[in-house]
Amino acid sequence: MPLWRRGLHGLRGFFNEAQYGPSADWEYWLRCADGGSRYYHTPEPLGLYLKREDSYWHQDPSARRFDQVILARYGPIVASGAFGQGLHALPWLDLSRFIQTDNWFGVMLCLVRLNALPDDSGLDVAATRKLAAAHARRYFGLAQFEPLAPELLHAGVSVVLARLQSRLLDWLHAFLAGAKPDDTNSARAASGWRSLLVDWHLLDGSVMPLIGLALMQRRLGRDAKLEHKLLHGIHAQDPEGFWRGLQQVYRFAVPLEEIVRAVGALRLPHAGIEKSTPARLVYFPDYTRTNRYQDLLYWGCRRPGIQVEPAADLAALETLVPQAGCANIVHLYWLNAAFNDPGLSFEQAAEHFLRVVRGLKDRGFAVYWTVHNRLNHDCTQPQAEARLRAELAEVVDRVYLHHPLLAYQLDWLPDKVRPWLCEHGPYVNAFTGGIDRTLARQRLGLAADERVLLWFGQIRPYKGLEDWLPVILERLAEYGKARLVVAGRISSPEVRDLLERYPDQTLFINRFVPNFELQHLACAADFGLLTYRAILTSGAMFHLYGMGLPVIAPDKGSLPAYVVPGWNGLLYRDQAELANALERVCATTNSELARYRAGAERTGRGMKWGRITA
Repeated sequence: MPLWRRGLHGLRGFFNEAQYGPSADWEYWLRCADGGSRYYHTPEPLGLYLKREDSYWHQDPSARRFDQVILARYGPIVASGAFGQGLHALPWLDLSRFIQTDNWFGVMLCLVRLNALPDDSGLDVAATRKLAAAHARRYFGLAQFEPLAPELLHAGVSVVLARLQSRLLDWLHAFLAGAKPDDTNSARAASGWRSLLVDWHLLDGSVMPLIGLALMQRRLGRDAKLEHKLLHGIHAQDPEGFWRGLQQVYRFAVPLEEIVRAVGALRLPHAGIEKSTPARLVYFPDYTRTNRYQDLLYWGCRRPGIQVEPAADLAALETLVPQAGCANIVHLYWLNAAFNDPGLSFEQAAEHFLRVVRGLKDRGFAVYWTVHNRLNHDCTQPQAEARLRAELAEVVDRVYLHHPLLAYQLDWLPDKVRPWLCEHGPYVNAFTGGIDRTLARQRLGLAADERVLLWFGQIRPYKGLEDWLPVILERLAEYGKARLVVAGRISSPEVRDLLERYPDQTLFINRFVPNFELQHLACAADFGLLTYRAILTSGAMFHLYGMGLPVIAPDKGSLPAYVVPGWNGLLYRDQAELANALERVCATTNSELARYRAGAERTGRGMKWGRITA
């Protein structure tokens, strides 16, 4: 006997016994398979089936006629080789059954199906879509109910649900934007949405629909504390899933600090370094010549009474003396700077570095450490470095992370260490709207109708460009009107050879690119592209969102906490998913690109720099 989730009925309808009698189940399985559903056969016996001569099928003398009707309908489809590509119209009776049983997820899927009927379905498509839009307005408060491409629905329930996820959340935001707490119509639609979100959670088990309930409470509820209680409970159920799914629902409408405080994920600063408290903050290593990160992070600290300065090298930290009458802080960052002495082995350099840190604490310094990488990018001894990081985390006074999701990716982080939050903000606070896009493309020799991807930065092995470049260039070549712009120093012969092999699909600027020029490149591009082998925090991503450019990124590190597929970018996990993402980008319309850019700009505006406290 088959087993299936009730969400299947939203896509394929119910058994149609009026038309197919006792063989309605057979017709239903054929209908599901023709619509894209797939079956898993379990060969071992799992129970007993009673075979009776007076069964339901045998009681009906016309049963064989129903079988002939089914064969007449599906036989030609199977013979033509088109089986599995059908999109069957759902009877309006099925929609009524969903409504009568309060199956609001089924109602939504049914409306999506009716609204996606192809023009050659043999029905009055315009009238059907008009009625579907009227029901979407009545039951879900949607003023606009855009039809989807029929091929999106040719798959099983879980695949279709993944494809519809971004659009469902779009519709939820559209409803909340126009909903009024005391309006009868809004209240009816809100009830439908709450039921839909609960059904969605029961169908796939993800926490994202539950986060949607919290968002509805924020927008429509009268008890502000209830939203935070809901978020706290959802986070306790699946912490990692919570942070991966949060912005897919909230879309940077709420400060990250507020959410972290509500769920108690990381420790938070109460305020910046107090104005009345003199402080001296020394940071190491100093990368301000090539990276604006430290300057931007400390921007809010630079005021009278607060002294911020770099340590020139590890020897300077070793001899650093605290100042009297103020808080003395040493802030550590990238650990590779501790291993510059060629005369020391890794173990000797690690032990020396820990002695320096312990000596700072003994002399009265508070020592903070912001973790940028799981391990150094050029790490040669991963086990030894993981031990160093674990011990350092226990020695320092504070461990800072840029995002709570990272706490679940640091396998060396001791359980007893509870990190602090220090957000990574955007590098650029000006979007590219003031730059003429047509002129920016003309200066680069890019056509107006090309799809342009931007990859920028120094090409280093951990960024993985050479790993992904073949599939990128092959897919862009298939599309034809697409270009990859690579901006940054290219020292790898392999990367240079690949780029030169596809001159019609590439444009490379083999030098350091300053910020003002980078903004012009971002204006000319449609998407930013990231290709890391391994990453925790991507500075390039913050650059791109700070310029309002959507991002295609690997599903690694903190990237899935920021990249919302279908809204401000796309994620991929392997070459097949990257190829699909590139195909999707190349096929986007100008209106869809504008929507992606709007999402990227909202993401950039929702980012802010964290605070370092004494």
